[in-house]
Amino acid sequence: MSRYCYSLNTEYFNGDCETPEEAISEGIHEEALEVGDILYVAEQEPKSFMDFFDADYLFENMNEKAGEEVPVECVDSWPMDIVTTAAKQELSELIDKWATKHNLQPPFWGVHHPFEEITITQAMLDKSIKDYL
Repeated sequence: MSRYCYSLNTEYFNGDCETPEEAISEGIHEEALEVGDILYVAEQEPKSFMDFFDADYLFENMNEKAGEEVPVECVDSWPMDIVTTAAKQELSELIDKWATKHNLQPPFWGVHHPFEEITITQAMLDKSIKDYL
């Protein structure tokens, strides 16, 4: 089920609304908007732990740490040169199961682009007042 949010500047989005109309009403109420003001409404984009996990980065980090312990010439491109695509996939699946087991999903969401630019009208203000009475 889609969730919606709003913004005054397309950078910071607020709200956790069931419909775009609810996001407009909440934005008008919370931001004290007036006729002619611009409000941006967007669909929330759920994020998962795996959106921020990168096996290649993990192996590069291991390589850098190994280079601090032994001469860089000895490290070469270890472990990147021996880890297969299948092994990376297996690691990602393992990490995903671990993150799910320990409820490590992010408490935030992204914004699905494009978002809609709304010019506030008197009718929208009137509806927002009714929604919050």
